[in-house]
Amino acid sequence: GGSRLIAAMLGLAAATLVARHLTPAELGVWAMALAVQGYALHLGEFGLRSVATAEASATEGGPFALLERYLRLRLVLSAIVVLLVVAVSALLVPDHLGLIALASLSIIAIALMVDWVPLVEGRHKTASLLLLTRPLLFCSGLLLLPGASTPEQVAVIFLLSWIGAAIATWLVLARHRAGGVRRATSPLDDRRMLRLGWPLMGVTLTNQVLMSADLLIVGLVVGTAAAGQYYLAGAVSVAGLVFANAAGQLSLARLGRWRRDPKAWHRALAQDLKKSMVAALIAGTGLALIAPNLMPLAFGEAYRSAASLLPWFVPWLVLQHASAVLQAAITTTQRRRALLEANLFALLILAIGIAGLMLVGLHAFSVTTALAALALTRAAAEGAKIALLLDDVGRIGDRTEARNSGAGGTQYQEQS
Repeated sequence: GGSRLIAAMLGLAAATLVARHLTPAELGVWAMALAVQGYALHLGEFGLRSVATAEASATEGGPFALLERYLRLRLVLSAIVVLLVVAVSALLVPDHLGLIALASLSIIAIALMVDWVPLVEGRHKTASLLLLTRPLLFCSGLLLLPGASTPEQVAVIFLLSWIGAAIATWLVLARHRAGGVRRATSPLDDRRMLRLGWPLMGVTLTNQVLMSADLLIVGLVVGTAAAGQYYLAGAVSVAGLVFANAAGQLSLARLGRWRRDPKAWHRALAQDLKKSMVAALIAGTGLALIAPNLMPLAFGEAYRSAASLLPWFVPWLVLQHASAVLQAAITTTQRRRALLEANLFALLILAIGIAGLMLVGLHAFSVTTALAALALTRAAAEGAKIALLLDDVGRIGDRTEARNSGAGGTQYQEQS
């Protein structure tokens, strides 16, 4: 939790430095390239990191038994995705081919990161420090190279920071080869790893769409300068999710112990939601009242429009606090399909909202009004996801009772 907080602060510092290096239009181009990199990353990862992290402790030989297979699959899939991204970019946006290629190449370095190994082995301090390596390198590069005045130059620093972070994980791995939990089960084969990975890839990919589809629409329809303002407001809002992420991690760690006791599970979930929503109100108040006054000081007068957008991101920020806890809670019940269904429903609502705004015509509004409407559409999609998650949570007790009864247990397992 501490390392995530520091990483979020470093991420905000990096956004500040990038914004001061680039014009709003250039920042918009960089933000759109980052969005493309995000899609490429989730496709290339294919959920394999989560699979390896979850299964390594139950595998004879620990994480090292899976490491070679994991790396081979990650590198092959990532290389294919990079080639596809470069090919599509050459056809559709040849002017920005170099920028997108540099940003997308980072997923190869990310594939080589083995920071999940110390996490599996219980070396949490080491894993926490490795989490900070990449944002530290990125911020250092931006500070040491103040002449990075184009998106392409920022992309070079971005790529080098990921390469440096990957090297750091291997240096740590070489020093701590021993360790890890050993249990007598066979390592997963390629097909099994891919079969376990694709639902997780679906969840992360839809999350990426929910986080960046509106940004891409802004850049393509309203313009890259508006995209820069929208990206910056979104980046500040994401920094306010530190407490939401922490609440989700804590719920994930503690709710599993009451998996077979629905009443205790629901009571614990209610407590976690209450604490998370208190944090949401504090973060939302800060985002609406304090942050707009600080943004021009941090990023410069060129981004004053981004400051005026922050209050419109408050509903999404508040809903994210509830969503984080609910997703963690359902994860403890091992219902990955429910999470994917909720994300797909939210994606549908987002698509309908964006389509409606497109039909009305974003150009019919002022730029600020159009961007505010898109921020509220993102919040509506998050609300739709929460509604589906709450419905699933409400039926947890019924499923547990069915599972604990004889014939009903078989029916529950088949439905799951």
